[in-house]
Amino acid sequence: MLNTNKEVNAKIGDMFMDDSNSYLARYPILIENATEMGRRCKLLVDIRFAIECALKALIFYESNYDEKKTYGRVKDRGHSLEKLLCAPEVCKYPFSTILY
Repeated sequence: MLNTNKEVNAKIGDMFMDDSNSYLARYPILIENATEMGRRCKLLVDIRFAIECALKALIFYESNYDEKKTYGRVKDRGHSLEKLLCAPEVCKYPFSTILY
């Protein structure tokens, strides 16, 4: 049983990282057959989703709030990479500033 907020948030973060890794794992498999523009665009969407899931995982990993409040903070940012990058848990890392 998970006892602390950090443990619960880490478990949820792991789920988001699993999703991110799944999106990334599909890329090398599907790129070989992505000869049409539509399929290549779908691969870009997969990469974008992978980034989004990784950022959400980072927020959960770094959060000091309980899982419900952390989930609410992630949900409020929606699918906006900009809003996810501006989350206090993320913006303390140097990579978040080089993307702008």
